Amino acid sequence: MPDVTNFPVKGGTEKVSLSNTQYRVWRDLAWLQDLRENWPDIWAKGGNVLGNEQYRRLLPVVMRDSGDPDGATEEKAIRLREAWAARHYGDFRLAGVVAQLKWFVVGRRGAGHMRNVIEAEKRRIDAAKEKGMKIRAEDGTMQTIHSTIQDLLDAAAPMDAIRVLLTGAAEIAGLAGQDGDEAMAALQGAISDLVEGLDGAEPEDAPAEDMPPEDVPEEEMSPEDVPAEDAGGSPVPKGWIFARASTSAKPAAKPAAKPAAQVPAWAQREAAKGLVRRAPVGLSLAVEGEKRLMVATSSDVDRYGDIVDVKTINLKEWERSPVLLYGHNSSDPMNHIGSAKGIAKKTVKGSDGKSREAVVFEPSFDMGGSPDDGSANLRARLVARQFKEGMLRTCSIGFAPDWSQTVRRADLPEGDPYAGPRGLLFKNAQILECSL
Repeated sequence: MPDVTNFPVKGGTEKVSLSNTQYRVWRDLAWLQDLRENWPDIWAKGGNVLGNEQYRRLLPVVMRDSGDPDGATEEKAIRLREAWAARHYGDFRLAGVVAQLKWFVVGRRGAGHMRNVIEAEKRRIDAAKEKGMKIRAEDGTMQTIHSTIQDLLDAAAPMDAIRVLLTGAAEIAGLAGQDGDEAMAALQGAISDLVEGLDGAEPEDAPAEDMPPEDVPEEEMSPEDVPAEDAGGSPVPKGWIFARASTSAKPAAKPAAKPAAQVPAWAQREAAKGLVRRAPVGLSLAVEGEKRLMVATSSDVDRYGDIVDVKTINLKEWERSPVLLYGHNSSDPMNHIGSAKGIAKKTVKGSDGKSREAVVFEPSFDMGGSPDDGSANLRARLVARQFKEGMLRTCSIGFAPDWSQTVRRADLPEGDPYAGPRGLLFKNAQILECSL
């Protein structure tokens, strides 16, 4: 008889993994990162305490194809998510939707509804700014206090309550820092270090607490029910929003994964800054027969002093949705200027005359529609002409780092070809998009 894991429900025997969750996993990470980075007023509307902590802990789990945890801390985060989602699966207003996003939960009303709620709030904020109205930090403070109280009620153990209080205090200090209070901004860092210390105090082999969900969702949505387009008109590829459509089918047995390297504290702080990194290498075109290929990235030092290791780079997500953007901005449909064809790792000669292994592709620009009726993407046509005439020659990838495999170049041994005085070496990075 299989061992009892109490997952995903009490008495359950499933492996503790997002692949076995009862609640769909939000996987549009690029859209989520844009919300986190560019719309902080919305990000602060809900889940400001445990939600922000869970976002940091669950992000590397969501990025793994297996959905399996690495260590007791991530396993506990998955169990907490299952219990939290049971209570908040039906939330559908703004604060609840933001909190669901931080926990990577697709609520009962589906991904389309969640996008609609967020986009409506974006329009409200833009309208307020046009009228010269300031979005007050006090609003975020009140939301944080509300979230702190709610999460204290949800806390399963004294240590969880301590973490809630400390994290809530850090959030409030950070909001005060946004209004120019330098002392409070410094206090935020000190409190965050205390929270990090709590994480470090947890032994890796400690058993995760049993937190079975209180109920199960009333409905499930299969991949066939996923709308082909969201409310904004952007394509939503099947399999992207949902990690699992139903709890009826059991995943095939997989060999035990090798434990990943421990993520150091500096990498955790870097990861908390955001999912997507940019790598503007600056290499120019490569030629293959009559094709003019673009170099998406190579293992050269970029403008930030970073290196993305091409030998270990992961192309799967980009191949699944080979989007070609303008300026790493996916929020404007005009910036979806085309797609990348023939994505591959090849040894090519770059614009400096040297040969190296690089990720290359053939750009295919959006030339459809008619300028007369407004259906044409004029930006794509402009970029296509500039590419054809040789004015646009370089591009930059947006990628998700694997922080367990990322090292500082200054920490590499002397003589290592990737060693350097500054910057990071990203191994096993996952390309999400490429931009001109």
